[in-house]
Amino acid sequence: MSVHSTQVGPKFNDVCARFIGTKGIAEAHYSRGVFIEGENPWDSGVVKGEPTEEQRASGAFTSALYDSTSNKVKAFIRSVESGNLINEVQSGAASTLSAILGRMSATSKEKTMWDEMFFFGQKYNPNLNLKQFE
Repeated sequence: MSVHSTQVGPKFNDVCARFIGTKGIAEAHYSRGVFIEGENPWDSGVVKGEPTEEQRASGAFTSALYDSTSNKVKAFIRSVESGNLINEVQSGAASTLSAILGRMSATSKEKTMWDEMFFFGQKYNPNLNLKQFE
């Protein structure tokens, strides 16, 4: 598996997770569709690359997440109205800690265990200017 993204540069391009297996390759792009190439091909139908004029006119989707924001807003409102509150704290923390674990392992070029990460005591200063919010 590999993940590709743009973190620094003049504009946002794409984020892609590529999964390579014995029977094919699957790619999940943030802004250019999801598809599988290989023995069992599949395509999400989201436009890959720049859409043609015909695709634009037909309303073809140019993002795998074209309606994600509106769906998240609707789900949040429903959860508040119903009292069945959405709590993504555990999955968000697990995701963030997984990224930190991966970064530690990549920068040290060594296998890193969860306990090593938890008790490492690393401090990260993002140099945020919090005065701007006063």
